[in-house]
Amino acid sequence: GLLGGEDEAKLDKQAALKAIEKLNPFRMFQIARAMQLGASIDEVANITSYDHWFLNEFKKIVDAENDLKGETIESISPDALREAKRLGLSDIR
Repeated sequence: GLLGGEDEAKLDKQAALKAIEKLNPFRMFQIARAMQLGASIDEVANITSYDHWFLNEFKKIVDAENDLKGETIESISPDALREAKRLGLSDIR
């Protein structure tokens, strides 16, 4: 999923924020992990210099993926499924 693999799952908030200080191929996964753990858009923007609008849109995807954890295609409400699709979440996730 968007929140990365096993390496990102091991990061706590401070480790994720530290990891995003440097450009790397996994930076977006690390940003997603930091947001999942409560990092604010301002915190991430200050570290990465990414645009607040972009980070706000990215956080919507992170939040949607978190909301859908544990759901199946049969258990998800039609409105939640439509919103997930609107945000670009794939069926695999």
